[in-house]
Amino acid sequence: MHGACDMATLPSSNNRSKVQPETGHSTKACSYDRAGLGWSDLGPGPRDVHRMVSELHDLLQASGISPPYLLVGYSLGGGIIRVFAALHPQEVAGLIMVDALHPDFLRRMQLDAWDENMLRTAKWMQRVAPFGIARLEGRCAMDNRPLIQCRSFWKTFTDEREALPASVRQIGEVASLGNKPLIVLSRDPDPTVGWGTLENRRIWEKMQQELLQLSTQSQQATVKGASHYIQDDRPDAVNGAISRMLTIVRVQPHSSSF
Repeated sequence: MHGACDMATLPSSNNRSKVQPETGHSTKACSYDRAGLGWSDLGPGPRDVHRMVSELHDLLQASGISPPYLLVGYSLGGGIIRVFAALHPQEVAGLIMVDALHPDFLRRMQLDAWDENMLRTAKWMQRVAPFGIARLEGRCAMDNRPLIQCRSFWKTFTDEREALPASVRQIGEVASLGNKPLIVLSRDPDPTVGWGTLENRRIWEKMQQELLQLSTQSQQATVKGASHYIQDDRPDAVNGAISRMLTIVRVQPHSSSF
């Protein structure tokens, strides 16, 4: 086992700062900013999952970090590592999906007003970001780059959102990962934690359970006190899952039971 490579859908690798230092004590840990996010340059379109998987694979090869990898993916990142493992099964030792996106969520969940208007908002932010308006409105708080780079974030946000129907279709095409070890970490369904309607929470919880069907070696852990941002609310839960997975792939690399 050469490395635990943590990738997520959050704008910057800084968002994994509560997890990566602890992981680095037991294995080589790496994180990266997707094209157009964090400190990475804009990338070519379309910004769908297949593109992201291809870029991640190219990055790992260029970095000289040898497989197999333990991939940790948050939200959309869970879908990216799912497709990565299907396309490059010999390079993946195990997967940890952190409140990962289910390919049916667009069809099964009722999007709120912010989600429905996000494309329009993102396109507007692209236009006004170079003038500092987006930052003044607090719309660049998730991005730690210079002022002018805020526009790159909103352009990428727009491109990824427009490609989302294609991305979820690509994720859904991966129906099985065989016996690849898989841990599914899920948000606390308690309505007092985080946000979301009761119905959307119920649907999300059901879809999290369905992710277990991807592998014959899978288990789910519901993280008490954690919203969708588990890596921020309960980094200890993510670190614990990584530690457990490292033990599994090191001690029992060919185990048929989880």
